[in-house]
Amino acid sequence: MEYNTGRKKLACPEYGRNIQLLIDYAQTIENPIEQDRFVREIITIMGNMNPHLRDVPDFKHKLWDHLAIMSDFKLPKNSPYPMPERDNLSTKPIKVEYSGGEMMYPEYGRIIEKLIKKAITIDDPDRQNELKKTISNHIKKANLLWGKDISDEAIFKILKDISQGQLEVQEGIGKLIDGQDFINKNKSRNNNRNNNNRNNNGKNNNQNNRGNKNQRPNNRNNKQY
Repeated sequence: MEYNTGRKKLACPEYGRNIQLLIDYAQTIENPIEQDRFVREIITIMGNMNPHLRDVPDFKHKLWDHLAIMSDFKLPKNSPYPMPERDNLSTKPIKVEYSGGEMMYPEYGRIIEKLIKKAITIDDPDRQNELKKTISNHIKKANLLWGKDISDEAIFKILKDISQGQLEVQEGIGKLIDGQDFINKNKSRNNNRNNNNRNNNGKNNNQNNRGNKNQRPNNRNNKQY
C-alpha cells in the first residue's frame, strides 16, 4: 500500500492529489493541441472546485499561476497570462510596521492617543474644547459599558496624563454626558433590538406554519375506490 507520506509533496494541497496527477499526465502529452486542450480542462475543474471565488478579481489568472506552480513551471505553454516567476515563491512579504511604544491607558486604544495629539495642535479654543468634550465622553461611555462609573475629574486627569500635561480641561468644555441617562438609553436600545428580533422570529414562524397548513394533503379528495 502506498501512503501519501511517501509520494511527491503537493505544491498546492488545496486542490488535492488527483489534480496534481492530471497535471503530471498533461506534461506527458506530446501533441501541443491536445496538451493545451487538456490543460484548459484542468483549469475548468480547478475553478469548479472553488465556485465562491469566481467573483474575485483575477480569479482565472490565479488558477493559471497555480497550475504553473504545480507543474514546476513546465506548464502551461500557451497561457493567456504571464508566467509567474519561480523566485517570487521564496520571497518574503514586506514586514508590516506596527505602532511602537507603550500606551499609558491601553484600555482606551491608540485612537484616543491620536485624538488627544490632534487636540493639542488645534489653536481655536472652541474647536479644541469640542474635541476635548468628545474624547472625554468617549472615555466615560467606555467605562459605563464596562460597568464602571468614573468621575469627570478622573477623566480629565486621563487626558492630562496622556497629553503629558499639554491638554488641560477648563470649565469651557461644559458638562459631560449623564451616566445614568446613558445606561438607561443603552438598555432601552437593547430591549428594543431584542423585541424586534422576537417579533421577526414570530412572523417567520407564523409564515412557516401557514405554509405547512397549505401543504397538508386533502384527504377528502383522496378517496379510495
